[in-house]
Amino acid sequence: MRRLNFLKRVAFVGGLLVFGAFAYITAVRLAYTMIYACVLLVGGAWLASRLAGGRLRLERTGESGAYQVGERIRENFTLRNPGWLGLAWVEAVDRADIPGYDPGRVVTVARRGSRSWTAEGILTARGRYLLGPMEVVSGDALGMFRHARRFPGEAAITVYPRLVDVAALVPEAGLTLGDAVVAGRHIDLPPDTYGIREYDPSDGYNRIHWPSTARLGRPMSRSFEKLEGSELLLVLDLQRGNHRGHGEVSTLEYAMSLAASITVAALASGQNVALLGNDAAETVIPAGRGGHQLRRVLDFLAVGAADGERPLEQLLRRIALGAGQQSIVLITPRAEGEWVDRVVALGRGAGAQATVLQLDGESFTPGRSARDAAPRARLVGERLRWHTIGAGHPAFRGELEEVRLPMGMAEAVA
Repeated sequence: MRRLNFLKRVAFVGGLLVFGAFAYITAVRLAYTMIYACVLLVGGAWLASRLAGGRLRLERTGESGAYQVGERIRENFTLRNPGWLGLAWVEAVDRADIPGYDPGRVVTVARRGSRSWTAEGILTARGRYLLGPMEVVSGDALGMFRHARRFPGEAAITVYPRLVDVAALVPEAGLTLGDAVVAGRHIDLPPDTYGIREYDPSDGYNRIHWPSTARLGRPMSRSFEKLEGSELLLVLDLQRGNHRGHGEVSTLEYAMSLAASITVAALASGQNVALLGNDAAETVIPAGRGGHQLRRVLDFLAVGAADGERPLEQLLRRIALGAGQQSIVLITPRAEGEWVDRVVALGRGAGAQATVLQLDGESFTPGRSARDAAPRARLVGERLRWHTIGAGHPAFRGELEEVRLPMGMAEAVA
C-alpha cells in the first residue's frame, strides 16, 4: 500500500511538471488554471487526511487473562470519527502478532459516526501476548496520502499449553492421580526455602548460595532437597537441540502439554507437585499444591523454551539421592543415553514410581507424515513404566475426552 501511494505521488508530480512546462511554453491561461486547481486539490487532500485521521478514536474491549491453546478469543472494536469529514477507508492493523488471531479490518467511517466489529480467533501457540498496539491508518479520497495513528496495548493474555487426556499415558496418575504413592511430607518443609550443600563442579553459577559461600569460605550450592516434599515430581528435558518438529506438532509443544495436563490432574486430586527442568534458567518449582501452585507451573510452561545446556544425566544425578518415595514423571525426546540407567535407579526406590514419556522425535521431523502413534508402553522393572509417544497421538488429535481446568483452579489462573 505504501509503495502504491508513493508511485501515485511520483506520477502526479511528474505529470504536474510536464503540464507546467507545457503551460510555460504555450502561455495558455487554462493550463495555468488547471495547474493551480490540481495543487489546491492535492493540498486539500493532504490537509483533510491529517485533520480527519488525527481525531479518530479506537475502543477495544475483550477478555484478558488466561487461555489455553485451542481456545477461542473474542474482542469487540469500535472506531469513532468525531470530525466533520468522512473517511472513505480506514485500516485497523493489529501489531500484537498473536498466532491464530488477526482482528484487523478495513472499514468506512462517516463524519461524526462510528463503526464496530467483532474479531474472533483460535489461539494456536502458548506464550504471553499484549493485546496491541493497534495501528489505525486512514487516507484521503484520492488515495495519495496516509495518516497512521498507534493506540498502545493495555491488556495482556497468557496462553497456556493445551490440556490432553493423560489417563492412558500415566495410569497410576491419570486424571485422578489418587492411586499414586503418597509418601512425601510437604508439611515439614518451609514453602520457599532451599537446603544448602557442598558445591559440585556440575552446578551452575546461578545455583551457588553466595551468603553461605562467604560465611564458610568455600563454595556452597542450593540443593533440591525441598523436592522431597512432593508426591509427584515432574522432570522436563529442555536441553537445546534435543527437540524436533515445528509449531504445534513438535516434541517441545507435546512435552509442555503433557506437563500441564499431568500437573492439573495431580493438583486436582490434592497432590503436592514439584517441577524440575534443565532449561537455561535451570528451573526449579518447589513442591506445592492448589491453585497457586498450578499458576506457578502453568506460567512457566506458557513461556518455557528448550534452551538449556545441561544434559539430562546431570539433572537426574542431582535428584537421585533425594527422590525418596515420590512418583516421578520424566518427559524427554531422547530414547537412550546414560539418563536411562539413572531413571531406572530412581524407580527402584522404596515406594517410588517412575514413568518415562519419551517423545518419538522421528515422527515430528518436517516432511514426514504424522504417525498414528498409539502409545507403545512397556514395563521396565516393577516400578518403571515407559511410553513412546509419536506425532498424531489420539490425545493430541482431540479424539479423547476434552480436558478443562477444574472450576476452582480455573478461577485461580484467570
